[in-house]
Amino acid sequence: MEKLKPCPFCGGEADYYPADPNIQLEYEAERWGNIWVQCMECGASTIECDSFAEASEKWNRRADNE
Repeated sequence: MEKLKPCPFCGGEADYYPADPNIQLEYEAERWGNIWVQCMECGASTIECDSFAEASEKWNRRADNE
């Protein structure tokens, strides 16, 4: 999984979350989709994504990206 940038709003640390809290393993989360990234400080998050790669791409994108 790609390293997540700090939250663009508060600078807090972010982590991946599966839509189903019963899913514990990374491969299970990606298999069933619905993964998002959320800031552990302020709660800012991405929309639900189909993979860790898509979720990290959305989270790590900033206004100054080309």
